[in-house]
Amino acid sequence: EFLLSSVEIERRLEYSSLIQHLSPELRCKVCENVFASRLNVVPYFRDVSQLLRLGIFERLTHLLFAPDEVIMQRKTLMIIANHGYIGCKGHLHMRGQALFLDFLTADEDAPPKAISLKFTEVYALTRDALNEICEENPNDTYQISKAKVYYGIIKLANEIRTYRRELEDAHAKDQ
Repeated sequence: EFLLSSVEIERRLEYSSLIQHLSPELRCKVCENVFASRLNVVPYFRDVSQLLRLGIFERLTHLLFAPDEVIMQRKTLMIIANHGYIGCKGHLHMRGQALFLDFLTADEDAPPKAISLKFTEVYALTRDALNEICEENPNDTYQISKAKVYYGIIKLANEIRTYRRELEDAHAKDQ
Protein backbone atom coordinates (compact mmCIF):
# COMPACT_ATOMS: atom_id res chain seq x y z
CA GLU A 1 0.00 0.00 0.00
CA PHE A 2 2.89 2.36 0.77
CA LEU A 3 4.38 1.74 -2.67
CA LEU A 4 1.05 2.46 -4.37
CA SER A 5 0.62 5.64 -2.35
CA SER A 6 4.16 6.73 -3.24
CA VAL A 7 3.49 6.11 -6.94
CA GLU A 8 0.31 8.20 -6.70
CA ILE A 9 2.26 11.07 -5.16
CA GLU A 10 4.88 10.85 -7.91
CA ARG A 11 2.13 11.00 -10.54
CA ARG A 12 0.62 14.12 -8.96
CA LEU A 13 4.00 15.79 -8.65
CA GLU A 14 4.63 15.09 -12.34
CA TYR A 15 1.33 16.77 -13.21
CA SER A 16 2.29 19.75 -11.10
CA SER A 17 5.56 20.13 -12.99
CA LEU A 18 3.72 19.93 -16.34
CA ILE A 19 1.40 22.75 -15.29
CA GLN A 20 4.39 25.09 -14.99
CA HIS A 21 4.71 25.04 -18.80
CA LEU A 22 1.20 26.48 -19.31
CA SER A 23 0.30 30.14 -19.61
CA PRO A 24 -0.97 31.84 -16.42
CA GLU A 25 -4.55 31.83 -17.73
CA LEU A 26 -4.44 28.11 -18.52
CA ARG A 27 -2.84 27.38 -15.15
CA CYS A 28 -5.74 29.20 -13.45
CA LYS A 29 -8.26 27.17 -15.43
CA VAL A 30 -6.52 23.88 -14.61
CA CYS A 31 -6.32 24.87 -10.96
CA GLU A 32 -10.04 25.68 -10.86
CA ASN A 33 -11.08 22.53 -12.72
CA VAL A 34 -8.81 20.13 -10.87
CA PHE A 35 -8.46 21.55 -7.40
CA ALA A 36 -11.39 23.89 -6.68
CA SER A 37 -13.43 21.27 -4.82
CA ARG A 38 -10.48 20.40 -2.58
CA LEU A 39 -9.64 24.01 -1.87
CA ASN A 40 -13.26 24.87 -1.05
CA VAL A 41 -13.14 22.71 2.09
CA VAL A 42 -11.11 25.53 3.64
CA PRO A 43 -13.74 28.22 4.39
CA TYR A 44 -11.45 31.19 3.96
CA PHE A 45 -10.24 30.01 0.51
CA ARG A 46 -13.74 29.81 -1.01
CA ASP A 47 -14.06 33.44 -2.11
CA VAL A 48 -10.50 34.33 -3.06
CA SER A 49 -9.40 35.22 -6.59
CA GLN A 50 -8.16 32.74 -9.17
CA LEU A 51 -4.65 34.19 -8.90
CA LEU A 52 -4.55 33.60 -5.16
CA ARG A 53 -5.90 30.06 -5.67
CA LEU A 54 -3.24 29.46 -8.29
CA GLY A 55 -0.54 30.63 -5.88
CA ILE A 56 -1.88 28.21 -3.27
CA PHE A 57 -2.07 25.39 -5.80
CA GLU A 58 1.51 25.96 -6.95
CA ARG A 59 2.89 25.95 -3.40
CA LEU A 60 1.08 22.89 -2.13
CA THR A 61 3.30 20.01 -1.17
CA HIS A 62 2.38 16.36 -0.86
CA LEU A 63 3.09 14.42 2.31
CA LEU A 64 2.52 10.74 2.94
CA PHE A 65 2.03 9.36 6.43
CA ALA A 66 2.24 5.70 7.42
CA PRO A 67 -0.27 3.96 9.69
CA ASP A 68 0.17 4.91 13.36
CA GLU A 69 2.55 7.72 12.45
CA VAL A 70 2.27 10.73 14.74
CA ILE A 71 1.84 13.92 12.72
CA MET A 72 3.47 16.95 14.28
CA GLN A 73 3.77 19.46 11.44
CA ARG A 74 4.18 22.97 12.74
CA LYS A 75 1.72 25.54 11.34
CA THR A 76 0.73 23.55 8.28
CA LEU A 77 -2.73 23.28 6.78
CA MET A 78 -3.48 19.77 5.51
CA ILE A 79 -6.17 18.48 3.19
CA ILE A 80 -6.52 14.70 2.97
CA ALA A 81 -6.04 13.67 -0.66
CA ASN A 82 -6.60 9.91 -0.62
CA HIS A 83 -8.67 7.36 1.28
CA GLY A 84 -6.62 7.69 4.45
CA TYR A 85 -7.78 8.66 7.92
CA ILE A 86 -6.27 11.02 10.47
CA GLY A 87 -7.38 11.26 14.08
CA CYS A 88 -6.97 14.62 15.79
CA LYS A 89 -8.50 16.10 18.96
CA GLY A 90 -11.12 13.36 19.18
CA HIS A 91 -12.24 13.71 15.56
CA LEU A 92 -11.72 11.42 12.59
CA HIS A 93 -10.80 13.24 9.39
CA MET A 94 -11.26 11.55 6.01
CA ARG A 95 -10.69 12.24 2.31
CA GLY A 96 -11.32 15.82 1.32
CA GLN A 97 -11.37 17.20 4.86
CA ALA A 98 -9.02 19.88 6.12
CA LEU A 99 -7.01 19.77 9.33
CA PHE A 100 -5.35 22.56 11.32
CA LEU A 101 -7.45 25.41 9.89
CA ASP A 102 -5.99 27.65 12.61
CA PHE A 103 -2.48 27.40 11.14
CA LEU A 104 -2.82 31.11 10.31
CA THR A 105 -2.23 32.36 13.85
CA ALA A 106 1.27 33.47 14.77
CA ASP A 107 2.17 31.77 18.01
CA GLU A 108 4.73 29.54 19.61
CA ASP A 109 2.42 26.74 20.68
CA ALA A 110 3.55 23.18 20.30
CA PRO A 111 2.44 21.69 16.98
CA PRO A 112 -0.95 20.00 17.13
CA LYS A 113 -0.77 16.24 17.49
CA ALA A 114 -2.58 13.95 15.13
CA ILE A 115 -2.18 10.33 14.11
CA SER A 116 -2.48 8.70 10.74
CA LEU A 117 -4.66 5.61 10.95
CA LYS A 118 -3.63 4.20 7.56
CA PHE A 119 -1.47 5.36 4.67
CA THR A 120 -2.63 8.92 4.22
CA GLU A 121 -1.59 11.40 1.57
CA VAL A 122 -2.23 15.06 2.28
CA TYR A 123 -1.87 18.32 0.43
CA ALA A 124 0.08 20.59 2.76
CA LEU A 125 0.45 24.36 2.85
CA THR A 126 2.70 26.05 5.38
CA ARG A 127 1.91 29.38 6.97
CA ASP A 128 5.08 30.87 5.46
CA ALA A 129 4.01 29.78 1.96
CA LEU A 130 0.57 31.34 2.47
CA ASN A 131 2.15 34.57 3.70
CA GLU A 132 4.29 34.68 0.52
CA ILE A 133 1.18 34.19 -1.61
CA CYS A 134 -0.59 37.00 0.24
CA GLU A 135 2.38 39.32 -0.30
CA GLU A 136 2.18 38.61 -4.04
CA ASN A 137 -1.58 39.31 -4.07
CA PRO A 138 -2.11 42.04 -1.44
CA ASN A 139 -5.48 43.15 -2.83
CA ASP A 140 -7.05 39.71 -2.38
CA THR A 141 -6.33 38.85 1.22
CA TYR A 142 -9.53 40.02 2.92
CA GLN A 143 -10.92 36.52 3.58
CA ILE A 144 -7.58 35.29 4.89
CA SER A 145 -7.12 38.35 7.12
CA LYS A 146 -10.64 37.86 8.47
CA ALA A 147 -9.82 34.20 9.23
CA LYS A 148 -6.61 35.24 11.02
CA VAL A 149 -8.61 37.53 13.28
CA TYR A 150 -11.28 34.86 13.87
CA TYR A 151 -8.80 32.13 14.83
CA GLY A 152 -6.77 34.62 16.87
CA ILE A 153 -9.87 35.51 18.91
CA ILE A 154 -10.67 31.82 19.44
CA LYS A 155 -7.10 31.18 20.58
CA LEU A 156 -7.23 34.16 22.95
CA ALA A 157 -10.58 33.00 24.37
CA ASN A 158 -9.13 29.53 25.01
CA GLU A 159 -6.10 31.06 26.75
CA ILE A 160 -8.35 33.22 28.93
CA ARG A 161 -10.50 30.19 29.81
CA THR A 162 -7.40 28.19 30.76
CA TYR A 163 -6.01 31.06 32.85
CA ARG A 164 -9.37 31.49 34.59
CA ARG A 165 -9.46 27.79 35.51
CA GLU A 166 -5.93 28.03 36.90
CA LEU A 167 -6.92 31.01 39.03
CA GLU A 168 -10.06 29.23 40.29
CA ASP A 169 -8.03 26.13 41.15
CA ALA A 170 -5.41 28.21 42.96
CA HIS A 171 -8.14 30.08 44.85
CA ALA A 172 -9.86 26.81 45.80
CA LYS A 173 -6.56 25.43 47.18
CA ASP A 174 -6.04 28.56 49.29
CA GLN A 175 -9.39 28.13 51.02
